[in-house]
Amino acid sequence: MTRFFAALFFFVMVHVMLLFPAISKAQNMVLL
Repeated sequence: MTRFFAALFFFVMVHVMLLFPAISKAQNMVLL
């Protein structure tokens, strides 16, 4: 069970790292 939560946390962290640049890029386009 602990291993499952560790994998889930890692999965979420990777997606956050991948999505943040795209989100900031989209916000910059909206502001411009």
